[in-house]
Amino acid sequence: MSLTFNGNASNYALKAITFSAEKGTVMAWVRIATDRNDYSTFFQTNNVDNAQFTVQTGSDGTTLGCYIYDNSVTGASLTVGTWYHIALTWDGTSARVYVNGTLNITNTATGSDWNEVRLGTSYWGEALNGNIAHVKAWDAVLNSTEIAAEKDVIAAVRT
Repeated sequence: MSLTFNGNASNYALKAITFSAEKGTVMAWVRIATDRNDYSTFFQTNNVDNAQFTVQTGSDGTTLGCYIYDNSVTGASLTVGTWYHIALTWDGTSARVYVNGTLNITNTATGSDWNEVRLGTSYWGEALNGNIAHVKAWDAVLNSTEIAAEKDVIAAVRT
């Protein structure tokens, strides 16, 4: 089962959860339903300083990006209707985004402890028109081998 988001900024999931600024991982299977040529947020971590890590598409609607505070790094171009396994890790120095188990984006990452995770929208209302499934979070930095293993476990369940 997946969560379905209809592109409406009021349709999202919010979970109060504490992560250290020094370590964490959030991952999920995600799918864009429609290219709206606009930002679509898969997930975002926030903290009390209103700083955030956001994994979303860029303003073109399909280019994956990792936004941190006031810095954005782009990565893969996503295909509408295709499921992708996306993982975000941070270690107090860098944030990394993995697509289907492969490192795709690295961005500078510092800040204070995180206190929430948003699914399907950003703090600014950049809503997803698509699906998110099999969300997992750790107060630890998973390495590429562990991320690929998690992807493969869920991929086997999905088929």
